[in-house]
Amino acid sequence: MTRGEHRCVAVLVYLCLFPFLSCSKYESIDLTGKLRFTERVSDTTVLLFGTPRVEDNLISGWSAPDIGPSGKFRWATSNSASFTWEPVPGSKPYLHLRFHSTGLASFELFSGGQFVSRVPVESGQQHTLVPLPSGSREATIKMMHQTSLGVYVAVITPSRYVPEYRKPKDFPFVDKLKLRNKSYPSWFCETGGTISFYDYFNPEDDLEFGIFFSPSDPDEDDFADFTVTLRSEKGPDRKLFEKKVTKRIAEFFKIPLALPVTGGRGPAMLEFRIARNTAFGRGQAGWVQPRLRRIRRASEPAKESPDAAAVRRSARNAGVVLIVLDAASAGHFGCYGYAGNTTPVVDRLASEGVLFRRAYTNAAYTLASTATLFTGQFPHRHGILQHRNKLPGSAVTLAETLRSAGYDTAAFLANGNASGIFGLAQGFNTVRDVFRDRNYIGWGEDVTESFVKWLGERREKKFFAYLHYREPHDPYNPPEEWIHRFADPSYDGSIGESFESRIRIDTNSPELTSADRKRVKGLYDSNLAYADHQVGRIIRELKASGMFDSTIIIVTSDHGEAFWEHGYQGHNQQLYEESVRIPFVLKLPGKKWNGKIVDSTVQTADVVPFLLDVLGLPDTGNIDGRSFLSAIDSPGPDLRPVIVYSTKQQVTSMLLGSMKYIRNSTTDEFYDLKKDPAESFNSIETNLIRAGYLAQKLRESAEPVKQKREKGELPVLDEAARENLKALGYIE
Repeated sequence: MTRGEHRCVAVLVYLCLFPFLSCSKYESIDLTGKLRFTERVSDTTVLLFGTPRVEDNLISGWSAPDIGPSGKFRWATSNSASFTWEPVPGSKPYLHLRFHSTGLASFELFSGGQFVSRVPVESGQQHTLVPLPSGSREATIKMMHQTSLGVYVAVITPSRYVPEYRKPKDFPFVDKLKLRNKSYPSWFCETGGTISFYDYFNPEDDLEFGIFFSPSDPDEDDFADFTVTLRSEKGPDRKLFEKKVTKRIAEFFKIPLALPVTGGRGPAMLEFRIARNTAFGRGQAGWVQPRLRRIRRASEPAKESPDAAAVRRSARNAGVVLIVLDAASAGHFGCYGYAGNTTPVVDRLASEGVLFRRAYTNAAYTLASTATLFTGQFPHRHGILQHRNKLPGSAVTLAETLRSAGYDTAAFLANGNASGIFGLAQGFNTVRDVFRDRNYIGWGEDVTESFVKWLGERREKKFFAYLHYREPHDPYNPPEEWIHRFADPSYDGSIGESFESRIRIDTNSPELTSADRKRVKGLYDSNLAYADHQVGRIIRELKASGMFDSTIIIVTSDHGEAFWEHGYQGHNQQLYEESVRIPFVLKLPGKKWNGKIVDSTVQTADVVPFLLDVLGLPDTGNIDGRSFLSAIDSPGPDLRPVIVYSTKQQVTSMLLGSMKYIRNSTTDEFYDLKKDPAESFNSIETNLIRAGYLAQKLRESAEPVKQKREKGELPVLDEAARENLKALGYIE
């Protein structure tokens, strides 16, 4: 750059920064800091034929890697050989092929089964360039003579010139661009491509950025076409900026988004795109320090429920009973609309207390869900993401906090996954592993009787009791007198003849008949009814002891259970509503809530901050959840994201209001639960903006958190625990 160009850039930079220096009512949002969470798509695909990473792109007709004078290559082993790539939408690609041959005169190129061109090869030729049809994703080489063709690399790109072949850097790679005497974080886009940010943009937001370009070779027709586009689902695309440059340049711009009044009501996508005519050249193009300039808005204080202070006064020194019914799906409770009379006790409690209609687990498996319930942290924060993880001793649990505040704490457990084996007994004065009492399974009555005995012996005024029932979790084996409450007694199939047969049954076998499936579902409902009966015994005991009115009672679950709504029975494989939506019924001391129904979203991580809030105790400062006390009477906008994890298929989901995004290894899904509560149709193709926004939020929320972890701490299973987990299907 000339001295005059440097001075011009410096002035423009100052003018760009001036509003930030002179007006404190604005804030600057650095988009470079959010780059790792965005969608980034390079225009160029590089297939290095001698490397393992090209395996998935080779359809047929290629040999094992070989080495030649110019590097690794693959021989085309027949007269026809094919390979694939991901196309760039809306572009017309070129195929740049680098090869060596023995006596080859020509070959024909096909794409998508259609003839593209005949490519002549002269003696000693090592490179060819062939235009391909728009949207191409596959090419087939058909040789015209009995000879050999070895391919080093294929580059598929809209750029006409590819002067060099090398492994591309990340798109984009971030580096400092020095202009005059100052360095700016910049996005270098050597291959061209698109970077997309999603946000709820405000009408008065401004976008500030710079562009830079240096041609690869003055003799080539090199250019860079810069565009910035704002896309939304509710209106036409708006091109905010466009500039095609062919000469060396560095400029800065400030552009108002100027959204319409309705623009902030849904997410939108801000797309930065550079189209290049030269890939892997000596020149470069990119974006300089993009950022949003946004009015700084004072955060509104949370609206306090008129009854919140009264609830805290009534809950002072209250006892707490937290009941988890393992694998209880909200869809099977009467208070959530189920036709069967499976849960009369919990239904009655809901009619007197508070029912949360939109309650969700943060993990579709017991171990992580219970850890979240005890710590208030999302699974990626407490670190239990696999079946054999153990909660570190450094984690602060609800039981530890309450014990420090003078509460007598006790746990009554029928599932080994919720026990001290996995570090989940931290903070409990009394731990009763009832799953050790019988062969394989601790029955619900064991949990109840252990609690009743402890309650009668305790002397402390304040107490916290955690009751984790195994029911209604499989193998769906309530006491014999409960089986036919919902399971058809006329059933004459093989399911349910013995306890052992119910353990071994494959409920996802294609050989199951409709009668078999009805039997499985009926056994589950009977098991749930038995668990509901145990909750009734707890309530009766609290009333008999005179403690009911002064006790906080929560009835919930660690996760749901699927019954073939989406082709699967069980849990921890899918994250549809039947697997992640859980019951949540609350009874508070003091005010009679008379069946209050709350539609604001609550999640497992909210239980710790809620209880600490109600009991007047400070939180640990390391909690992801939020107290929902005020939402009971004064619900606000439902804009709290819910993240849910599974392990077996590595599926993750994010729920925000009625928007739900599911990410797995094969496909992404989007559902609008208001329009499609049954999640019957994956509408991601018509909701790309909202799905993209949730995907970006999910990547951002699930970013690994650096925290000190105890090394080498693994669970040790004794025989009783091993048999318990085996019976529940967690180990073979």
